[in-house]
Amino acid sequence: MGLGIMIDIKTIIPVIVLMYGWLIFYMWRKRQRSIGYILCFSLFFIYLLSVAHYTLFPIRLFQHNDLIKDGVDWKNGLNFIPFRELTYSYLNSVQGWGNVIITIPFGFGLPFISNVDLKSIIWKGLLFSISIELLQFLENIFYLSGYVARRVDINDVILNALGVLLGFCLFCILSWLYIKSILPNEKVKGVWDHIHKVLIRENSRSI
Repeated sequence: MGLGIMIDIKTIIPVIVLMYGWLIFYMWRKRQRSIGYILCFSLFFIYLLSVAHYTLFPIRLFQHNDLIKDGVDWKNGLNFIPFRELTYSYLNSVQGWGNVIITIPFGFGLPFISNVDLKSIIWKGLLFSISIELLQFLENIFYLSGYVARRVDINDVILNALGVLLGFCLFCILSWLYIKSILPNEKVKGVWDHIHKVLIRENSRSI
């Protein structure tokens, strides 16, 4: 194994903290966001970091591996044909159902920080999933100079999109139950005010 560079979440913590601090300052001072909104945004930010940690990190750059000599090619880790190799055993594996579960919080949590409907949540979910696969594709190019670091699969995008839809359905169910449980024109204050308005579909706004 040759020398290389490994980057993980801990390595870039200072950058993450600076970026988060700037975003909070921007939303608080420039966009006049409420404490409730900032709380929802912070939870969603942590979720995105968790997804990045699971799908992209650690990143190992410019390393070499003996597997390359055995004919392992990063192109073998590409699949752009939908539903190919999407077997029951794959769906029943951690990789299979994990691709669904990992994006459920995206579909559930995005309405709390952005104004979305069914059409926009699908497009944003697809963009989110495709971005992950694209970054993994770029990682394969630089990682080990040819060795397959992570498989890039269109089926993962499909399963991710399913997870986003399930998450949004859960949000819609929660919204419906909440509306049924409160009094007409009920008003709340404090941190719960933003969550209340999102659940009754009053003012969920985009960043």
